[in-house]
Amino acid sequence: MHGANGTVVRFYDLSRYLGSEQPFYGLQARGLDPKYKCQTRAEDMAASYLDEIRKVQPRGPYFLGGYSFGGAIAFEMARRLASQGEEDVFVVLFDTHFPRRKPPPKSCKNAFLGFFRVPASERWSYLSRMATAPTRAFQRWLYVARLPRMVKEVRKGCLQAESDYRPQTYPGRVILFRSDHEPLGRLGDPRAGWSECVPRGLEIYEITGNHENILLEPQVRRVAEHLKACLDYAFVAVQRA
Repeated sequence: MHGANGTVVRFYDLSRYLGSEQPFYGLQARGLDPKYKCQTRAEDMAASYLDEIRKVQPRGPYFLGGYSFGGAIAFEMARRLASQGEEDVFVVLFDTHFPRRKPPPKSCKNAFLGFFRVPASERWSYLSRMATAPTRAFQRWLYVARLPRMVKEVRKGCLQAESDYRPQTYPGRVILFRSDHEPLGRLGDPRAGWSECVPRGLEIYEITGNHENILLEPQVRRVAEHLKACLDYAFVAVQRA
Protein backbone atom coordinates (compact mmCIF):
# COMPACT_ATOMS: atom_id res chain seq x y z
CA MET A 1 0.00 0.00 0.00
CA HIS A 2 1.16 3.46 -0.97
CA GLY A 3 2.58 6.18 1.27
CA ALA A 4 1.34 9.76 1.55
CA ASN A 5 2.13 10.60 -2.10
CA GLY A 6 -0.15 7.82 -3.28
CA THR A 7 2.28 6.06 -5.64
CA VAL A 8 3.95 2.65 -5.36
CA VAL A 9 7.12 3.33 -7.36
CA ARG A 10 9.10 3.13 -4.12
CA PHE A 11 8.42 -0.64 -3.99
CA TYR A 12 10.09 -1.40 -7.32
CA ASP A 13 13.44 -2.56 -5.90
CA LEU A 14 11.81 -4.55 -3.10
CA SER A 15 9.59 -6.45 -5.52
CA ARG A 16 12.60 -7.19 -7.71
CA TYR A 17 14.69 -8.56 -4.84
CA LEU A 18 11.89 -10.85 -3.65
CA GLY A 19 12.22 -12.76 -6.91
CA SER A 20 10.02 -13.68 -9.86
CA GLU A 21 8.34 -16.51 -7.94
CA GLN A 22 6.81 -14.11 -5.42
CA PRO A 23 3.69 -12.28 -6.73
CA PHE A 24 3.74 -8.59 -5.79
CA TYR A 25 0.85 -6.16 -6.20
CA GLY A 26 1.00 -2.41 -5.56
CA LEU A 27 -2.12 -0.38 -4.79
CA GLN A 28 -1.98 3.32 -5.59
CA ALA A 29 -4.28 6.01 -4.21
CA ARG A 30 -7.48 6.42 -6.21
CA GLY A 31 -7.04 10.17 -6.57
CA LEU A 32 -4.10 9.68 -8.94
CA ASP A 33 -6.62 8.65 -11.58
CA PRO A 34 -8.79 11.64 -12.58
CA LYS A 35 -11.78 9.27 -12.86
CA TYR A 36 -11.79 8.79 -9.09
CA LYS A 37 -12.08 11.21 -6.21
CA CYS A 38 -9.27 11.30 -3.65
CA GLN A 39 -10.16 9.45 -0.44
CA THR A 40 -9.53 11.14 2.90
CA ARG A 41 -10.25 8.31 5.38
CA ALA A 42 -8.02 5.32 6.03
CA GLU A 43 -11.12 3.21 6.61
CA ASP A 44 -12.48 4.03 3.13
CA MET A 45 -9.12 3.26 1.54
CA ALA A 46 -8.94 -0.08 3.34
CA ALA A 47 -12.45 -1.04 2.24
CA SER A 48 -11.92 -0.16 -1.43
CA TYR A 49 -8.47 -1.78 -1.57
CA LEU A 50 -9.86 -5.00 -0.09
CA ASP A 51 -12.49 -5.04 -2.84
CA GLU A 52 -9.70 -4.83 -5.42
CA ILE A 53 -7.61 -7.53 -3.73
CA ARG A 54 -10.54 -9.95 -3.60
CA LYS A 55 -10.95 -9.64 -7.36
CA VAL A 56 -7.52 -11.25 -7.68
CA GLN A 57 -7.62 -13.51 -4.61
CA PRO A 58 -11.03 -14.13 -2.95
CA ARG A 59 -9.58 -15.83 0.14
CA GLY A 60 -6.40 -15.84 2.20
CA PRO A 61 -3.67 -16.24 3.12
CA TYR A 62 -3.00 -12.53 2.67
CA PHE A 63 0.33 -10.76 3.05
CA LEU A 64 -0.33 -7.04 3.36
CA GLY A 65 2.29 -4.32 3.64
CA GLY A 66 2.64 -0.57 3.38
CA TYR A 67 5.26 2.12 3.53
CA SER A 68 4.85 4.98 6.04
CA PHE A 69 1.12 5.87 6.07
CA GLY A 70 0.50 2.87 3.83
CA GLY A 71 1.36 0.62 6.75
CA ALA A 72 -1.61 2.03 8.66
CA ILE A 73 -3.87 1.23 5.70
CA ALA A 74 -2.51 -2.33 5.57
CA PHE A 75 -3.08 -2.65 9.32
CA GLU A 76 -6.72 -1.57 8.95
CA MET A 77 -7.23 -3.98 6.07
CA ALA A 78 -5.84 -6.85 8.15
CA ARG A 79 -8.03 -5.91 11.09
CA ARG A 80 -11.12 -6.00 8.88
CA LEU A 81 -10.17 -9.35 7.38
CA ALA A 82 -9.66 -10.81 10.86
CA SER A 83 -13.08 -9.56 11.97
CA GLN A 84 -14.56 -11.37 8.94
CA GLY A 85 -13.02 -14.68 9.95
CA GLU A 86 -9.81 -14.68 7.90
CA GLU A 87 -7.10 -16.32 10.01
CA ASP A 88 -4.05 -16.22 7.74
CA VAL A 89 -3.35 -12.50 7.44
CA PHE A 90 0.12 -11.06 7.91
CA VAL A 91 0.96 -7.36 8.12
CA VAL A 92 4.28 -5.70 7.27
CA LEU A 93 4.90 -2.09 8.31
CA PHE A 94 7.75 -0.32 6.52
CA ASP A 95 8.80 2.46 8.89
CA THR A 96 5.21 3.17 9.88
CA HIS A 97 4.65 4.99 13.16
CA PHE A 98 1.41 4.77 15.09
CA PRO A 99 -0.86 7.58 13.82
CA ARG A 100 -1.30 10.46 16.26
CA ARG A 101 -3.85 13.26 16.00
CA LYS A 102 -1.53 15.79 17.59
CA PRO A 103 2.13 14.86 17.08
CA PRO A 104 4.56 16.39 19.56
CA PRO A 105 5.72 19.81 18.36
CA LYS A 106 9.17 19.95 16.84
CA SER A 107 11.34 22.61 18.41
CA CYS A 108 14.95 23.53 18.90
CA LYS A 109 14.53 22.77 22.61
CA ASN A 110 13.34 19.20 21.92
CA ALA A 111 16.19 18.66 19.49
CA PHE A 112 18.71 20.00 22.00
CA LEU A 113 17.40 17.75 24.78
CA GLY A 114 17.64 14.83 22.39
CA PHE A 115 21.39 15.40 22.26
CA PHE A 116 21.68 14.18 25.87
CA ARG A 117 19.58 11.08 25.20
CA VAL A 118 21.77 9.60 22.49
CA PRO A 119 24.90 7.58 23.34
CA ALA A 120 28.11 9.60 23.63
CA SER A 121 29.53 7.89 20.54
CA GLU A 122 26.63 9.22 18.45
CA ARG A 123 26.56 12.82 19.67
CA TRP A 124 28.83 14.25 17.00
CA SER A 125 26.58 12.79 14.32
CA TYR A 126 23.55 14.17 16.15
CA LEU A 127 25.08 17.68 16.24
CA SER A 128 25.74 17.43 12.52
CA ARG A 129 22.10 16.56 11.90
CA MET A 130 20.99 19.52 14.03
CA ALA A 131 23.17 21.87 11.99
CA THR A 132 21.75 20.64 8.68
CA ALA A 133 18.10 20.36 9.82
CA PRO A 134 17.00 23.73 8.32
CA THR A 135 18.49 22.76 4.96
CA ARG A 136 16.71 19.41 4.95
CA ALA A 137 13.43 21.08 5.93
CA PHE A 138 13.73 23.46 3.00
CA GLN A 139 14.55 20.57 0.66
CA ARG A 140 11.41 18.73 1.80
CA TRP A 141 9.30 21.86 1.26
CA LEU A 142 10.80 22.30 -2.21
CA TYR A 143 10.15 18.65 -3.04
CA VAL A 144 6.47 18.93 -2.11
CA ALA A 145 6.13 22.26 -3.93
CA ARG A 146 7.33 20.65 -7.17
CA LEU A 147 4.87 17.75 -7.06
CA PRO A 148 2.16 17.67 -9.73
CA ARG A 149 -1.16 19.19 -8.63
CA MET A 150 -2.91 15.81 -8.57
CA VAL A 151 -0.22 14.29 -6.35
CA LYS A 152 -0.44 17.27 -3.99
CA GLU A 153 -4.18 16.67 -3.63
CA VAL A 154 -3.61 12.99 -2.91
CA ARG A 155 -0.91 13.85 -0.40
CA LYS A 156 -3.23 16.28 1.37
CA GLY A 157 -5.95 13.62 1.55
CA CYS A 158 -3.56 10.95 2.83
CA LEU A 159 -2.14 13.20 5.54
CA GLN A 160 -5.69 14.00 6.64
CA ALA A 161 -6.54 10.31 6.71
CA GLU A 162 -3.43 9.55 8.74
CA SER A 163 -4.24 12.26 11.26
CA ASP A 164 -7.82 11.03 11.74
CA TYR A 165 -7.17 7.29 11.81
CA ARG A 166 -7.51 5.51 15.16
CA PRO A 167 -6.19 1.93 14.92
CA GLN A 168 -8.01 -0.76 16.87
CA THR A 169 -6.56 -3.98 18.23
CA TYR A 170 -5.41 -6.54 15.70
CA PRO A 171 -4.69 -10.07 17.01
CA GLY A 172 -2.54 -11.32 14.12
CA ARG A 173 1.10 -11.25 13.14
CA VAL A 174 2.67 -7.82 12.55
CA ILE A 175 6.21 -7.27 11.28
CA LEU A 176 7.86 -3.86 11.59
CA PHE A 177 10.86 -2.74 9.57
CA ARG A 178 12.06 0.46 11.19
CA SER A 179 14.95 2.71 10.32
CA ASP A 180 17.55 3.43 12.98
CA HIS A 181 17.56 7.14 12.07
CA GLU A 182 15.06 8.72 14.46
CA PRO A 183 13.82 12.29 13.97
CA LEU A 184 15.62 14.90 16.03
CA GLY A 185 14.23 15.49 19.49
CA ARG A 186 11.94 12.46 19.58
CA LEU A 187 12.34 9.78 22.21
CA GLY A 188 13.04 6.49 20.50
CA ASP A 189 10.37 3.79 20.69
CA PRO A 190 11.55 0.58 19.02
CA ARG A 191 7.89 -0.44 18.58
CA ALA A 192 6.96 2.87 16.91
CA GLY A 193 3.92 3.19 19.18
CA TRP A 194 2.14 0.02 17.98
CA SER A 195 2.37 -2.03 21.18
CA GLU A 196 -1.09 -1.05 22.42
CA CYS A 197 -2.78 -2.42 19.28
CA VAL A 198 -0.78 -5.61 18.75
CA PRO A 199 -1.29 -7.92 21.74
CA ARG A 200 0.56 -10.73 20.00
CA GLY A 201 3.68 -8.57 19.85
CA LEU A 202 5.68 -7.06 17.02
CA GLU A 203 8.48 -8.70 15.08
CA ILE A 204 10.98 -5.88 14.63
CA TYR A 205 13.85 -5.55 12.17
CA GLU A 206 15.97 -2.44 12.50
CA ILE A 207 17.47 -1.24 9.23
CA THR A 208 20.42 1.13 8.99
CA GLY A 209 19.11 4.18 7.18
CA ASN A 210 16.31 6.73 7.45
CA HIS A 211 12.63 7.02 6.63
CA GLU A 212 13.27 8.22 3.09
CA ASN A 213 15.74 5.55 1.99
CA ILE A 214 14.69 2.40 3.86
CA LEU A 215 13.26 0.95 0.62
CA LEU A 216 16.02 2.28 -1.62
CA GLU A 217 19.49 0.93 -2.44
CA PRO A 218 21.38 -0.37 -0.59
CA GLN A 219 19.05 -0.61 2.43
CA VAL A 220 16.34 -2.39 0.47
CA ARG A 221 18.55 -5.44 0.02
CA ARG A 222 18.59 -6.01 3.78
CA VAL A 223 14.84 -5.43 3.99
CA ALA A 224 14.21 -7.93 1.18
CA GLU A 225 16.45 -10.52 2.84
CA HIS A 226 14.50 -10.40 6.10
CA LEU A 227 11.12 -10.14 4.39
CA LYS A 228 11.78 -13.15 2.19
CA ALA A 229 12.64 -15.22 5.27
CA CYS A 230 9.43 -14.02 6.96
CA LEU A 231 7.33 -14.94 3.91
CA ASP A 232 8.93 -18.38 3.65
CA TYR A 233 8.28 -19.05 7.34
CA ALA A 234 4.67 -17.85 7.07
CA PHE A 235 4.07 -20.01 3.98
CA VAL A 236 5.32 -23.12 5.79
CA ALA A 237 3.13 -22.29 8.81
CA VAL A 238 0.05 -21.91 6.61
CA GLN A 239 0.72 -25.22 4.85
CA ARG A 240 0.98 -27.02 8.20
CA ALA A 241 -2.25 -25.50 9.55
